[in-house]
Amino acid sequence: MNDQGSLKRYLVIVADRQHGRFFTIFMGTFEDQGEWVEDKDVPQRIKAEGFRVAKIGRHIIEHLHKHLKHVGDEALNYLVKRRIKGINGVILGSHQELLSSLKKSLPPKLKNKVVGEFVADWHLSIGDLTEKANEVLRYN
Repeated sequence: MNDQGSLKRYLVIVADRQHGRFFTIFMGTFEDQGEWVEDKDVPQRIKAEGFRVAKIGRHIIEHLHKHLKHVGDEALNYLVKRRIKGINGVILGSHQELLSSLKKSLPPKLKNKVVGEFVADWHLSIGDLTEKANEVLRYN
């Protein structure tokens, strides 16, 4: 990361099928522990047969979309609560298969600022997540 990039503030959003976590990094380090959200009503993979497979699949996708939208909305609220008026970018972390859906579910104010993404579990330590976010910035 160059010197100019290290003086910028980024919002990091990490999510899986039931959890979301977000925090800011400034000068290459996290500013606080951030916040978490949990949506236990997102169904996991359910065994189904016949015509029910498609219906259950759509049901799971609907719940997952609502969860990811909730994560994005809460990440934006986190910035408002902390009176952070400007960020230079958003960095996303998730399982590979969820990254695209996570980005699509973000509020426009955040979606337009996405600068990169990485593959990770939401429950990694804040230090590990910060390191992964900094790697994204180094290579962008």
